[in-house]
Amino acid sequence: MAGQRDKLASFSDEQMPSMSLMSLSDELTCSICLSIFDNPVTTPCGHNFCLSCLEMTWVATQLVELGFDCPQCRQHYQTKPDLKKNTVLCSVVETFYKSTKGHSASTTPSSMAPRVDPVSTPKPVLCDTCMVQRAAKTCLTCMASYCESHIVPHRESPAFLGHQLTEPLTDLKDRICQQHYKNMEFFCKDHCCCICSHCLPSHKTCNFETMEMARAEKEREFRNIIVLLNAHSEKFSSVISEMNSLEKSIKDCADKKKSAIKAEFRSIKDILEKEENIALHVVDKEEIGAHNRLRSLMQKMSNSYESLNNYKAVVENVLQQTENISFLQTKADLPEAMKISPYAPKINIDSKPLLMQMSTAAALRNFLSQLMSQPLEKRGQLLTSAFKEPPALNVSEPSGNLPVQLPIVFQPPLSFGPILSFPPQPLVSPGKTHPDAHKKPAQTKQKQRKNPDQKPAEPKEAKKSASAKKQPPKEPVCAPSSELPKGCPPTTRHELLQYSSTLTLDFKTAHRRISLSENCTTASISDDQLAYPESPARFSVCSQILCTKGFSQGRHYWEVKLSCSNFCAIGIAYNSIDRKGASSKLGRNKESWCVEWFNVRVSAWHNNQEVVLPSISPSRVGVFLDCEESSVTFYNIADRATPIHKFNCQFQESIYPAFWLFSNGSKITLCKLAA
Repeated sequence: MAGQRDKLASFSDEQMPSMSLMSLSDELTCSICLSIFDNPVTTPCGHNFCLSCLEMTWVATQLVELGFDCPQCRQHYQTKPDLKKNTVLCSVVETFYKSTKGHSASTTPSSMAPRVDPVSTPKPVLCDTCMVQRAAKTCLTCMASYCESHIVPHRESPAFLGHQLTEPLTDLKDRICQQHYKNMEFFCKDHCCCICSHCLPSHKTCNFETMEMARAEKEREFRNIIVLLNAHSEKFSSVISEMNSLEKSIKDCADKKKSAIKAEFRSIKDILEKEENIALHVVDKEEIGAHNRLRSLMQKMSNSYESLNNYKAVVENVLQQTENISFLQTKADLPEAMKISPYAPKINIDSKPLLMQMSTAAALRNFLSQLMSQPLEKRGQLLTSAFKEPPALNVSEPSGNLPVQLPIVFQPPLSFGPILSFPPQPLVSPGKTHPDAHKKPAQTKQKQRKNPDQKPAEPKEAKKSASAKKQPPKEPVCAPSSELPKGCPPTTRHELLQYSSTLTLDFKTAHRRISLSENCTTASISDDQLAYPESPARFSVCSQILCTKGFSQGRHYWEVKLSCSNFCAIGIAYNSIDRKGASSKLGRNKESWCVEWFNVRVSAWHNNQEVVLPSISPSRVGVFLDCEESSVTFYNIADRATPIHKFNCQFQESIYPAFWLFSNGSKITLCKLAA
């Protein structure tokens, strides 16, 4: 401690302020030039710099970068920030300079010396005569600089009156022509160099001008460059601002999209939860009903059991009587409970609504699984086409060929059985027969003729005679109907098979694209037209065919096997149906009736009127023709015969089975039936 006090005491009073100022100078140093602040300013991030240093730094970086950065903390600014003069720091710097004035250079560190900016303060020009004093003037004639003492002859002597004096020049050596040692007063534009008056003869064909004019032109050029740079910089600044706004709008748009997606999936969840609650309510309802039935039966069994026990006790008391007369007079009738046969009921909750709910949930799960397994870009298209009706069939080509490109519509894998277009009749078990099945055709015919306004079916000879006399037949009153008359048609396939008929396809009516096989019981579409002979009965517009056998009375039933039920039509037609014109299409005239499958669209057609039916894809279709009732019914043949559609008409001619195949791959086969 004593040594430190002695060391501090050894410093003079003049040296103590120097040491405190040395420590203060570190805080007053610019981090760019490492000198004491000169006109200090403060950035928005709170750092201090010399105004000239900061401006020079930003000018250099602005040529290669976008924006402005703080040299110390690298804070980025899109536009040039507003710099404020730090008045407090300026006062401290001024006080610092006053305090350090008078101290020797040996005791003052180099960092405390006044700041000298090499750019703003040029290096002093010395006199070329004494090489000590600062030059006061530069003579462009002598090409030398002189101080105040040595410039006196130029000012006073008449010999130097023609010499041109100017302010001291630091680039005097650069102004001297290295060839002629004269002042370069001109600028050659062609060679882009400065020349003196002695160089003019060698540049007499060049375009030259004075240095002042060249400088003025160069200044204009640089000012134009600055204007262009400012304009381009403003464009960059505007684009950056626009991009910042776009970034914000993208974020807002993304937030809205997220909200919309969440809302959609929330709606889906609500729908599924609602359906789940409905299904669970069905289960609860079935459970309550089953419990009620079981409790009712248990109560009945318990009452019977108690009655039997009570009667058993009465009988046991009778057996204990000792008097014969009283014993013999007692009746031994059994109670009513003995008439009840005890059994354990088979009660379950597998009702039709519950099974439908379970099948719906399973089918929906399968549908969603198959949908989600598809690529994302196809899901929307599949969902849209799954519930969109396909366009109407267009087969108006003269050759009867369909367009090669057919619309393919996605069908969701939801199958809950056919939804009939009319109320289905109660089905009869296979072991029983329908009441109308035992009716004789004559009785049915007599029943039909009870209506005096209805004419009996005419024989074929009478029809041909009427046709020969060119008397147009009476127009039948026909319309697609969805109501099934009571008692007709039969309700089981077993009953339908009692009216089975053996059919073959008529080669004479086959369109040239229809190929026949298996003894004219199978028809398919050929890629090329076949060389069939000309026949007035042959269809020439649509790929259709009739059967050889027609029906004018009685009941008849046949079945058709479909290898591809997406593009075909099954129906009936008069033999007088048009074969050559556009009206020959099955179901598009008054002479034919059909059920048509076009992709997933199922329709019933007659007289160019369409009835859209529920979408089904059967592998076998049954047709029941009842000439007595003037009706035809189409069935989906699977485990049982399910009606698809029924037409009620008054037939005026014999009815022929008819078929229409739309495209390649369609194939129909007449089935052999056994009653």
